[in-house]
Amino acid sequence: MTENAVPEETPGDLSAGIEADPEELAQAEKLADWKVFRIVVAVIGLVLLAIGLYEVITGAKGVPGFTGTSDASLESSYRFLAGVFLGAGAAFIAIAIKFQWAQVLFFVCGMIFLGGLSRVLSWALSGTPTPIAIFQMIAELVFPPVVVVWYLWINRTQKLRASYRQSPVVPQG
Repeated sequence: MTENAVPEETPGDLSAGIEADPEELAQAEKLADWKVFRIVVAVIGLVLLAIGLYEVITGAKGVPGFTGTSDASLESSYRFLAGVFLGAGAAFIAIAIKFQWAQVLFFVCGMIFLGGLSRVLSWALSGTPTPIAIFQMIAELVFPPVVVVWYLWINRTQKLRASYRQSPVVPQG
């Protein structure tokens, strides 16, 4: 991950522009690209953390539309999976804070996406879930690929910018 590693500090004043060293401008540009991405990753982590915590505390009874009874095995399994969801949220937050771990993002996004596919399977085998569960399923199937593609896009554009800066200018004449 060393070539994609982003320094921990945030960019300085970008308005110092014209006389600034090209390397400093390139570094500030690189950091600015990642700032919004890291904030979004942290927000996703906070949302996952909140949902996981709610589900760990409430168990299966906290599921909207749940009208049945649950036994100890169902509660145990549900709270275990809610704990995994809590862990995924914590991983997103850790990735946003310690961005050198960004390659783990692919794995965590894959876990969330796999959970969304499991909801699709549940829908097919058990019937239509509540609207909230459908919304969660859609979010789990859409957000992870979007985050991964965004990450890859930032990396690619930064590499392109670096190659343009390093290419020699050929005079025309």
